[in-house]
Amino acid sequence: MTKIDFVDILSADPPLREKVRQWRNSDEIRRMMLKQHLISENEHAAWLAALRKNDDNKFWIVFVDDE
Repeated sequence: MTKIDFVDILSADPPLREKVRQWRNSDEIRRMMLKQHLISENEHAAWLAALRKNDDNKFWIVFVDDE
């Protein structure tokens, strides 16, 4: 049976939040995004800080069978 877990990005630990930034910066993902530039650590941190102030949007990291 497939196991699916959702982790709120704001409760993720720093290494996992950095992994999300790396995913966002990968060519495969970036070309599908509205803003296709490389995201700096500071820009990613600012995005996360803005999420903390806005209850209208939620972002989740999804794990399927722990991956």
